[in-house]
Amino acid sequence: MDSIVEHNSGTAGGVSSAQNDLHVAVKGNSMIRHNNAEVGGVFSAQSISISADGNCSISQNSAISSGGVAVADEMVVQMADQSRLTENSAAFGGVFYAGGNLTVEIRGSSSFQNNHASICGGAVYFNGTLSAEEQGTAIVYIHGDTAAASDVEDATVTFQGNTAGDKGGVICAQGGSRTTAVALHSLSISSSTAGEGGALYLDGAREINILECTFDSNSAETSGGVMYLGASDDTSPPIVNVHNSTLLASSAGESGGGLYLNIGPTIEASVNIVSSYFYSNSAIAGFGGGVYIAGGAETQIMNSIFESNVVVDGGGAAIAMLDGQNMLNLNGVLFQYNVAPTGAGAYLDSGNAGGTSSLSIANTSMEGNIVRCGGIAITVVGEVDMYIAADVSFNTK
Repeated sequence: MDSIVEHNSGTAGGVSSAQNDLHVAVKGNSMIRHNNAEVGGVFSAQSISISADGNCSISQNSAISSGGVAVADEMVVQMADQSRLTENSAAFGGVFYAGGNLTVEIRGSSSFQNNHASICGGAVYFNGTLSAEEQGTAIVYIHGDTAAASDVEDATVTFQGNTAGDKGGVICAQGGSRTTAVALHSLSISSSTAGEGGALYLDGAREINILECTFDSNSAETSGGVMYLGASDDTSPPIVNVHNSTLLASSAGESGGGLYLNIGPTIEASVNIVSSYFYSNSAIAGFGGGVYIAGGAETQIMNSIFESNVVVDGGGAAIAMLDGQNMLNLNGVLFQYNVAPTGAGAYLDSGNAGGTSSLSIANTSMEGNIVRCGGIAITVVGEVDMYIAADVSFNTK
């Protein structure tokens, strides 16, 4: 039976709250809308499981503080068919606020659209501190499985038009204790905006895995048009994996039109970009139209394309690595039609960190890139050990 649940209000959970566990099933063409609370506009509990399927709609719910739809320490959400979460809002987590583990499994053509957080996490805000201290590793896992929805024509899982006033237009994860793992799989994230991290703002994450995702037309006022990663704790260096993904037409007002990784000079992070496509991303007043890494990192880029990325006032239209002892290994990479004042392909500067960085290039082509000031396709500042294999070609204007 289809239901309509609307115009309810409360302090914690506008519709329902529980001290311990709360299980919710939303079926068919049911609608949950226009509910509000101080925390958890619809649901509030210590642990929440939500299943939504059919053509159900959860829309225009709000919380003054956290979780426009739901707030909990532990949360599991399963969405199927054409479930929709639209125009929900809160200060933190326009849709969901999780204090511990968060798992979202999405099938079919389910979507998060036009949700808003006035501060952080337009769709999802995650604070892993509780789980990290009391239960070990905290996890954010959001997985879209379109192959499981063969009965839905052109099935796709979308996050579209989600926004945050400060950080993370779609997801803001602030674990703080370097034990948070974030995994995103088979998602389409587009037209999200925030001050930092147009789509994703991840602070204190130990491991980030992005697999088979598409990011389109996301933007940040300052840094990280698609993702901002903040890492200041060197006890557990972060690992960033981007595989089989596309980042296109995203922009940052300062640096990192695609990815902005603020790692710190002594952390020695691991960054792996494999079989991915960076197209037409831009950094306006900084560095790294495609990727910006500030601090020490060992970066492997394999079988990937950086095309038509732009830096207006800085360097490294495709990738820029600054302020750390960096290792950049390129293998099977195509840089073409990127534009920057200097270093249209790559820009490396160890800055005040001192020491020697390293650059290794094999089976790589740099074609049709445009450099306005100097440095040809690659600009290096400071001491760098460089190895260029015989199968590398340069053709830069």
